[in-house]
Amino acid sequence: MSTEVLVVGRPNAGKSLFVLNFAAFLGQRALRLAAASDGSLARWMPLDRARREWVSPLPYTTLEPLAVRVVLGEGDRLLAVHLVDCPAVDDGSSPSDAVRRAWASTLARLVEARAVLHIVDAGVAPGVVDAELEAFVAPRAAYAVIANKCDLPGTGRAVRRLRSQFAPRPVLAVSARTGRGFPDVARFLAEHVRP
Repeated sequence: MSTEVLVVGRPNAGKSLFVLNFAAFLGQRALRLAAASDGSLARWMPLDRARREWVSPLPYTTLEPLAVRVVLGEGDRLLAVHLVDCPAVDDGSSPSDAVRRAWASTLARLVEARAVLHIVDAGVAPGVVDAELEAFVAPRAAYAVIANKCDLPGTGRAVRRLRSQFAPRPVLAVSARTGRGFPDVARFLAEHVRP
């Protein structure tokens, strides 16, 4: 049985690229994609094709949660998890009913989640919605803030601000593009996520 790890955040924080490249870091070359709500639409897709079809610079392209199964650990300490790329949640009013429904689906999943990776763009000041996303997480859930895009210049100071803002929650500096910080994320999941 796999544990769900929700990957949440604002539009264009890098959630989809993080999920795909983190899966590659864990050794996946092809992904079994499934609609996370009911496991339907399960299909295998090569990783490079998934990147082309799933990653976009446009906001609100992920309107359904999609799950990717990965395995963490080694030997007799293996842990299977489903990384669930959730639709983005943002401040303000939504441009469409479909986007508002997607926001609602993410928030509903968040309340019940046992594990959450909250992706924030380290180059953009966190918004009100980032604090609200953290507040939705159950106190018992494994939760970490993933400060993404740390391959860009000037993000060191932003990561320090995030660590202050989200203390005592862990803030892990990563680059979804280059894989920087992925070992820290794998270690966090292995230590805090339970089947």
